[in-house]
Amino acid sequence: VEAATRQMSKLPFYHDFGSKAHAPLIDLAEKLVQMAPVPMSKAYFTNSGSEANDTAIKIIWYRSNALGQPARKKIISRKRGYHGVT
Repeated sequence: VEAATRQMSKLPFYHDFGSKAHAPLIDLAEKLVQMAPVPMSKAYFTNSGSEANDTAIKIIWYRSNALGQPARKKIISRKRGYHGVT
């Protein structure tokens, strides 16, 4: 509880959309990029599982369009698969 309280007193509370960020987020992103097993230059954070899935799907669709494969839109999932809360 004490460790969480210390961290919460330092961590600003606002979203990181629209090119906004804060020091703990930047530090974490830099550490994750360095730890990645493949060369990476970016880390992208979301607020929930459903937002993460939505963003991943949009990035994949964008890639397909950019590669001239606009028909690649099918998503395969598990029936009743959990995807987040929002």
